[in-house]
Amino acid sequence: MRPFTDPGNLARYLRTYRGKSQQAVANETGMDIRDVAHIEQGRKNLRVWKFVRLADYYGIALDDLLFDRFAPAIATLPATPHRNTKPLEALHRHLRRCETLGQEGEKFVASLERRKLRGTPYARGVNEAVADDLCAGYDIQSCDLDGSPIFIEVKTTNGDVSEPIHMSANELEFAEFCCVNDLRYELHRVYHLHNNRFPPARVIFTAEQVLGLPREPSDYILRGC
Repeated sequence: MRPFTDPGNLARYLRTYRGKSQQAVANETGMDIRDVAHIEQGRKNLRVWKFVRLADYYGIALDDLLFDRFAPAIATLPATPHRNTKPLEALHRHLRRCETLGQEGEKFVASLERRKLRGTPYARGVNEAVADDLCAGYDIQSCDLDGSPIFIEVKTTNGDVSEPIHMSANELEFAEFCCVNDLRYELHRVYHLHNNRFPPARVIFTAEQVLGLPREPSDYILRGC
């Protein structure tokens, strides 16, 4: 018997076409959700009965699943795919929570900056409304005790300080601009915000430290020729 290719492609295709989650497939087949996930990841070292059960569930031949044969499987499909909106709804809820957490992190930093400047002529010098300007590249403008400006970017998590930081190209470019032009730039990493186990805290990075951190791309903009 020739080695089969990647059953994960077809298994994932059929599941999403029917609007099923991995948990729903596991529940309806009596399989472990890890087995469903492993098959979709292309693992081949699983017991054959798991592939048999999944092929029966989708109403296709076992060989069609093992050898990634789309054409026979497509003939069994309903006319239009069923869209499962639950993951999108969960994503939207997650994004709203992240946005709210970010705004509360900005308020947290602004309050600490105002406390720092209390009793000085610059007590009203903290401007957190900058965060509403998506082109600014930073969130808060504050100042030092001598009145010199500080440009602050705030990144917030309810997890640990070691959580990765997501920065846009515009935010990184502004940090580079401040570094080149000798402007005071700080990234305030707020962590443990709304964490039931630990009080909120922050770590402050300079522009040089931010630009020296390892980074990896998370998306790309492709332009036509």
